Parts: sequence; C-alpha cells; structure tokens
Amino acid sequence: MRPLAGPARVTPYLWNRHQDDAEHGVMLQGRGGRAFIPGGELRRIADELHGIADEQEVDR
Repeated sequence: MRPLAGPARVTPYLWNRHQDDAEHGVMLQGRGGRAFIPGGELRRIADELHGIADEQEVDR
C-alpha cells in the first residue's frame, strides 16, 4: 500500500444519483483510487479514524 501523494480529497457524493435508490455519502479520493462511504457509516468511521489518530498521537 502506498501513502497518499498529498491530502485525500473528501467530497459529498450521491451514489446512483439518477436512480430511485440513490444514497448519500462521501467519496474519498487519493492517489490511485477512491472509495465511497455511505452516509449511515460516516460517524462510525470518523470515530474509528479519530481513535487511531489519538493512539498514534498524530496531532502532537
């Protein structure tokens, strides 16, 4: 796995936007790939990432 070349881009995104079952979420884009995170999972994933940052003392 390669580190990101720069900061990841996080943008609001609507999956299947032209369909009746469109789903809100975000699109993460980094070097060489991207990932959709459904809106219902955002808080849980953000909490997990925050916990990892605390463990690694990223902000210090």
